[in-house]
Amino acid sequence: MRLALEEAKLALKEDELPVGAVVVRGNKVWGKGHRTGDGNTRLDHGEMRALREALDRNHKLGNEMTIYTTLEPCVMCFGAILNSRIKRVVYSLEDPYGGATHFQPAHMPERHRIKFPEITKGILRGEVKILFREFFITTQDEYWSGHPENPLVRVCL
Repeated sequence: MRLALEEAKLALKEDELPVGAVVVRGNKVWGKGHRTGDGNTRLDHGEMRALREALDRNHKLGNEMTIYTTLEPCVMCFGAILNSRIKRVVYSLEDPYGGATHFQPAHMPERHRIKFPEITKGILRGEVKILFREFFITTQDEYWSGHPENPLVRVCL
């Protein structure tokens, strides 16, 4: 999780939501990523970047990998995690606005129920919350600064 936190700090330096992610198998990092302003911010989430890098290196190992991320994955990222057959998801900060790990496997298609990942939450939550608080206080991004009522913003402030 410390490596995901370092990725999140890189995003924060770029005035991006401090989401950092790493995909590991055993003690080896297979992929890492963070939000950047370089690409499409709606699609290039930290988890997507980390998954792409890891699975491009070896797509058959998904069921042996764990993804660590600073924020609970959104619907898009969690769907990619399910499709990648990632074994375990570990995240720091819950996302009451867009998080998707609370979806119940019983309500999902069979192919996703079979390989539903183990979910671990709250790891380094305090440290990550400080990064998000700093982002929400200092960002010039109107999407976040203009919506103080957003549930994620309220959790962090």
